Order: sequence, then C-alpha cells, then structure tokens
Amino acid sequence: MKAERFVFGILALTWLPAMSAAPLAGDSDQPITIEADWAEADDKQRVAVYKGAVVITQGSLRISGDTVTIHYDEGRELTKLVAEGEPARFQQRPDPEEETQHAKATLIEYDAAQEQMVLQGNAHYWQGTDCLRGNRIVYHSDRDVVEAQGDKEGKERVRITLLPGDDDQPDSATECVE
Repeated sequence: MKAERFVFGILALTWLPAMSAAPLAGDSDQPITIEADWAEADDKQRVAVYKGAVVITQGSLRISGDTVTIHYDEGRELTKLVAEGEPARFQQRPDPEEETQHAKATLIEYDAAQEQMVLQGNAHYWQGTDCLRGNRIVYHSDRDVVEAQGDKEGKERVRITLLPGDDDQPDSATECVE
C-alpha cells in the first residue's frame, strides 16, 4: 500500500504545466490523470516509469507514448520527463486566444532545469496552420526559441509550413502530421 500511495502522491504534483512557457491559466489547478498498462515508482532512484499506451493529462496538457519515464528530485519536483513511442505526443493550449500546441516524435524529452523540450526522430511541431518538421526540434520555453535540424545524411531537411491567416484555411496543420 505504501508504494501505491507514493505512485499516486508523485502524480499529484503540479509540475506538468511547466512544459511550455505559458500554459492555459488554471491547468496547474486541474487534477493529473495517468493511464497505463503498467507502473513502477522507485523512490531511491527517484524515477517513475509507466508503460503501455500511457496517457497523462492535466487541464489542456496531454502527453502520450508507449513508455513515459518521470525523474524527480528529493522534494519530488520534476527534473526530467521522457516519452517514447511510435509516436510519442504532446499537446497543450497556451492561452484561450491561441491554438493548441502539438508535438510528436519518436522521443520527447523535457528537461525542467534547462526549460527545454527536445523532439527526436521524425519530429513534428504545429500550432494552428503553422508546422515545423525535422529530425530534431528543440524548444527552449524560457526564451521561446525553437531550433530544428534535419538528419546528418541530408535525407531529411527541416520543413516549415506557414499558411496565411485566411478563414478558408483548415483549422490545423494536417500536412504536418501526415
């Protein structure tokens, strides 16, 4: 029972909204829900691992993957989150006036100390009709800076699609996710 209370206790932290520069107001006040086929928390190693169609939600924030690993410090504050999948996904609405931010990649890694999210392997980021694709995308949430790279062999280049703000345009960057 102690291990079960710990697993649920670590989930009650309000660390998830830190993954973007400006999460939707009230997200941090929402309950955190984690669904998985398997879960294990190791307090000595300060890590919790969730496997099997993992879905983590809190307000407008949603993280999913085949495996999600959460690293935390002595105070049980998030230090790193790693989501792996085919693909792993992230989404959050930064503001009621803005479109939801979406990301997908084979590997999504968030480093809390550096305030950065790394998308690795067939990486896609889109918001509204704007889309960024590459092999690797790094988002520095503290500076609101995005870096993108193609692969080293030059087979996959960075691709950015910006559609004009026209009412006839689709609601999301469907080209980005195909």
